[in-house]
Amino acid sequence: MWLIILTSAYLLLWNESTSILAANENLSAAFEELILANGWAAWSIFPYVAANIGFWFTAIVCDVYSTTFSSTSSHVVYCNKSRSSRKKEGNVTIASELGNAFLTTVIGQGLNVTIGKSFFQSLGTAPVTMLPDFRTFLVQFALMVTLFDFAVYFQHRAGHTDIMWRFHQTHHANVTPIGLSTATLSVVEEIELATCVYLSALIVQPHPVTYACSIAGILSDLVIVHTGLDCQWLKILSLRFLPGRAEVHMHDHHHMYSDGKGGKNFGSFFWIWDYMFGTLAHTSR
Repeated sequence: MWLIILTSAYLLLWNESTSILAANENLSAAFEELILANGWAAWSIFPYVAANIGFWFTAIVCDVYSTTFSSTSSHVVYCNKSRSSRKKEGNVTIASELGNAFLTTVIGQGLNVTIGKSFFQSLGTAPVTMLPDFRTFLVQFALMVTLFDFAVYFQHRAGHTDIMWRFHQTHHANVTPIGLSTATLSVVEEIELATCVYLSALIVQPHPVTYACSIAGILSDLVIVHTGLDCQWLKILSLRFLPGRAEVHMHDHHHMYSDGKGGKNFGSFFWIWDYMFGTLAHTSR
């Protein structure tokens, strides 16, 4: 939920009247030391925590809302079938998806903890300030999520070829996914997605704070496109009113109609890549 992530970051870190760093000198000094040390905390621990917050907060909010509080009008509908009936047919529940989600995000993300520090230290661009300028933060955040989605477009499209489908079909086991289904991935695909993150970071070379928030934003938005929720509050919180943003129903269409012989709507965050490369499906809610 990009709006929550960006607003929370501003209020907690940059805004002088609400910043937790401005209110506590000891905390500010400790945080500055960890960031400027350019080590495990800055490039491994903080991103790991941010990734899990981005994933779990979004998945729990969306999946509980979808299951408990939302009406049929809040969901994507295809073939005159409600999404709840489609989930029942596929036996997709929060309980059924919880195990895979835990393995991928809590345990699988541990790989990034071991790699992160060495990767960013090898770039030779250690942070020189505790926080970047807020405008720089916004630009780097936008670049990180955009470049990641561009890289994932090709990674995702390759996954729908004969050679790579064997690894991607794990994710397509659920034709009607929920937020937690985002983490149903093969080990190979986890490595591919992590590579897309590092390629984006190689180009942007973000500040550690920006990097952690970007990871939270990436995981959060990947969850949202799997929820099947097509409601105004979620569009606002995920900034889907911005030009070029892919709607949730586009990825829902992808899961229903794509297989190992090809597909449509490979972009998760933006539809522009699908438009440019001829894989955009004009779907309706």
